[in-house]
Amino acid sequence: MSEELAAEALATAEVDWEALARAARRKKFRAPPGDAAARAKQSRFLEYRGFDAAQIRHALTQAANDEDL
Repeated sequence: MSEELAAEALATAEVDWEALARAARRKKFRAPPGDAAARAKQSRFLEYRGFDAAQIRHALTQAANDEDL
């Protein structure tokens, strides 16, 4: 399978990658990151699982917003 075909398939797939990133972060860590070191650790965890920077940022921001509720 060519790279272009794979990229096109991923782009057209109806997958909510941000929701998957949030779920993976929540499953592993449960609590939102409390400081910069915890945020970096959670960010690396999501990066190793293939999420891109925007998806990771969304998951970590959402975790902080959920804590405020």
